[in-house]
Amino acid sequence: MKSVSVFAVTAIVALGVSCTGSPMSPTSPTAAVGGATAANDDGSTLKVTAPGLVSPFDSERIAGRRPELIWTNSTGKHSPIGFFYEIEIQNEVEQVVYSVSVGETANSGSHTIETDLAYDTPYAWRIRAGLETQRGPWSVWGNFRTALAPVVVAAPNATPTNNGTIGPARSISFNEAYSIVKAIHDGMRVNLGSRSSRDYRVAFIFGAVAAVHYGHPRWNAAGPDTDWCVKDAGQGRPPSDDVIVRCSTREAWDLIVSAGGDGYAWHADYLGRLPGIQNVYAPGRNSLGFLAN
Repeated sequence: MKSVSVFAVTAIVALGVSCTGSPMSPTSPTAAVGGATAANDDGSTLKVTAPGLVSPFDSERIAGRRPELIWTNSTGKHSPIGFFYEIEIQNEVEQVVYSVSVGETANSGSHTIETDLAYDTPYAWRIRAGLETQRGPWSVWGNFRTALAPVVVAAPNATPTNNGTIGPARSISFNEAYSIVKAIHDGMRVNLGSRSSRDYRVAFIFGAVAAVHYGHPRWNAAGPDTDWCVKDAGQGRPPSDDVIVRCSTREAWDLIVSAGGDGYAWHADYLGRLPGIQNVYAPGRNSLGFLAN
């Protein structure tokens, strides 16, 4: 993976609070004579708990490229202490791509990072407390994935291309699949609002996904990708009228806000991996008949 430049805040806000009156020092119990402090096994030199990660945490996909990192504060083991916090973000090859130190707020803290991470990329973050030159233990790692790149919708292809033929099988990204579906909607002047029936909306999404899955001389002449599917909710429930699915991974995206209502809108809402109860399958080749309307 291409590494991202490291951005560091050079002005560290130290909010150290004196421990006057406390019989215990906040530094490590292995502190050496003369002020030098020996590290614990985990490298920490400050007797505090590790911060608790709140979000993002469990490989969730965030809304953009600048996550808001939220944590619960460290606590001193013998007296309340005000800290600063060091935050570190690494990419999937364990390169530090962002680091910063921030001041403490009561009980919990948050920090929205100050530079864009790469689109659709996994990252991990951790945090630790600091006091003057001492550092507490690192938190556990929290994992997240950045948002998908913005979808650029191609202009509708109004005439057959490639002399009416279809190219060889290929890999089609979500962005291109979205563009094909949206181009069919726009080019055919499809109305998925309140005057449309659910059967009509299902026929549209099946026909549009079929153009991606099988190829189509007008809408997808470059070639098919049979790893794009449609789905239903299982247990005899009807097919979805606005979701496209990666057949192999069961990753799904909702494409339309308020389908079946006036003022419906297009978006790219990643739904994650579908549970096993939901059926994922290729649209029938006869679904291409919708495109002849």
